[in-house]
Amino acid sequence: MTDTAPTLKIDPSVAERTTFEKEAVWLPLFAMSNIQAGKTLIDGKTFTDCLIEGPAVLFATDNVHFEGCNLGITDNGKNLLLQTVGEKVTGVVPFANTRFVRCRFVGIGFTGHPDFLSQIADNLKITSEDA
Repeated sequence: MTDTAPTLKIDPSVAERTTFEKEAVWLPLFAMSNIQAGKTLIDGKTFTDCLIEGPAVLFATDNVHFEGCNLGITDNGKNLLLQTVGEKVTGVVPFANTRFVRCRFVGIGFTGHPDFLSQIADNLKITSEDA
């Protein structure tokens, strides 16, 4: 007898949606719904006033914008940024042509092209947990 690993129930319709508003999005499950739908890149989405939860690393490829977002609680915003070492990255959740508007990120690291990382690092505003 072979035991099969339990699988998480995934709603395949999530991968087809383009807009998400005032929703909690668990990024590992969101990524798997897209992978199971045959999409290796999450493309053309808009998230507005959403809570984006990890643990996960968001890989911003082309045309990914953060507008008025809280990227996480830290005393040094650069701790949220991860720089890649090789030319390819494994184990990340890749996004393209996506807007995050007034979203809050919890347990998420961010990576991407060095220009993206510099832009995010230069524009980070650190607020305390008490603010």
